[in-house]
Formats: sequence, structure tokens, C-alpha cells
Amino acid sequence: MTTLLGYEWRAIVEHALSGLGLPLMLAFLFLGAFRNLGKSPSSDRAQQIMLICFFALFAIGYAINSYLFEQDQAVTGVYGGAARGYFQYQQWYADLVGMGLAAGYMFWDLATHRRQPNHSFKPTPLRGAA
Repeated sequence: MTTLLGYEWRAIVEHALSGLGLPLMLAFLFLGAFRNLGKSPSSDRAQQIMLICFFALFAIGYAINSYLFEQDQAVTGVYGGAARGYFQYQQWYADLVGMGLAAGYMFWDLATHRRQPNHSFKPTPLRGAA
């Protein structure tokens, strides 16, 4: 299905999706690893701050790594081949757009989480489940 887009647009979509998914997945993975901070009422707020910090750390690292990878392809070579001779800005911008969408989702999720009555990141049981 992605062959209908052509090589360049397919690469742009792949970069946008990886920019969207990778920092979010890593941030939630690390949040899950450090979930048990204590039983104090401020524990959820601390988890929200940790989530923001983890996301920022992974997003900045991903943006720098993506830039260096595109720069390396332009100067050194592409997968063992000759150097392109130009920087593919559209792919790097797609990474940044994906990370912007991920950041928007994360902050939207945190904002709606504050409006929930129990303010807990723990999964709630289904109604009728024992």
C-alpha cells in the first residue's frame, strides 16, 4: 500500500511515524518501570513530571540522532553506497512533526487525566468485573 506513495513520501511517512511513536513508547515504558514512587497523594503529580522529563529526554535525543543520521547520509554515504551530497530536510522535518504530535498527545492526555475524578494512572477495572 505504501508503494503508491513513492519512495520519498513513504520515507517521510515512516520518519513521521517513528518520531511520533518512539519517544512516547520509551517515555511510557520508563514510567511503567518507575511507577511505584510511594503512596503519597503527590505520587501522581510526580509521575506526570517524570513522564514529561522522560519524553523530553527521548525526544531531544531522537531529534539529535535523526539530524546526525541525515547529515551522515549526506556526507559519508547511504547504506554503503555513495554520499547523497545533500541533506534531506523533509525527512528530518517529518521526525520533528511526529515528535510535535507526540508531545501534543502527551500533554492532552495529562490535561484530561487531571479532570478525571480519581487522578490515577492505574488501570481502572471494567464495570461488572469481580
